[in-house]
Amino acid sequence: MEPDYTIWERKDFGDQFGVPQAREKATIETNQDLQKPIQQLLCDVHEQAQQPGVTPENRQIFVTVRMMSMLARVGLEHERVSKKLVTLTTWLIILTIAIVVLTLFLILQASRH
Repeated sequence: MEPDYTIWERKDFGDQFGVPQAREKATIETNQDLQKPIQQLLCDVHEQAQQPGVTPENRQIFVTVRMMSMLARVGLEHERVSKKLVTLTTWLIILTIAIVVLTLFLILQASRH
């Protein structure tokens, strides 16, 4: 099951940029990008790098924004997988301890008979 990365809360440190409309638009774009698979984000980078009628500077800005979205998505996936790995490792430790305890119990029982 895919996690919903669009559920997050903005931490308010004051209006740093002075443009509430830009913040709202950025939030919408962020949530849209977080719903895309990594392949689609990469495709967006290629599309925006080849956009006709756009200055090279603006193309570079668009590409940089999409690359950051892709890096954020990869980071979130890494965090998700790391948490699962920690959970599995914890269960492995618990089960290993259980096997050791049961083995010692069986050895002690066998030595008494």
